[in-house]
Amino acid sequence: MAKKRYGDNPIKRFLRRAALSRVAKSLVNASIVGEGAGDDILYRLPGVFTMSISYHGQTFRLIKEANEFRIMKPSEKSDVLLEITLTDGVALAELYLHISTWQKIYAEGRMTFAGKTKYLTLVMRVAAARDKGCLPPNKYEQLYGE
Repeated sequence: MAKKRYGDNPIKRFLRRAALSRVAKSLVNASIVGEGAGDDILYRLPGVFTMSISYHGQTFRLIKEANEFRIMKPSEKSDVLLEITLTDGVALAELYLHISTWQKIYAEGRMTFAGKTKYLTLVMRVAAARDKGCLPPNKYEQLYGE
């Protein structure tokens, strides 16, 4: 009997990739929508900053360009300074649907990271600034409090 490999179902792989893509694109759009997010990215991250977001074999790499992030092409090479791994499918869905915040998911232990803590906190602040600029005020208040 052949051992079943993880992630053989193409529909699940597609859904994971689509959800992770939307989460990564929300960070890409953060500097456009969020007030002050672009300044945080520009002044508080090192000149060449690359991060990755992954969930069960699917990975998106983001690179800093001036005051915004962009998704890296597979042919581009750079050292990844921050690796974020979502360990729970529900956590990915909650980020995708804006039901939960990055801070809450990290506090609940459904996300791990490798890299400097100050980079992770900055990415969380950028995501919060994006939510503030994108979500209706009542939804933002529901997520983050007052």
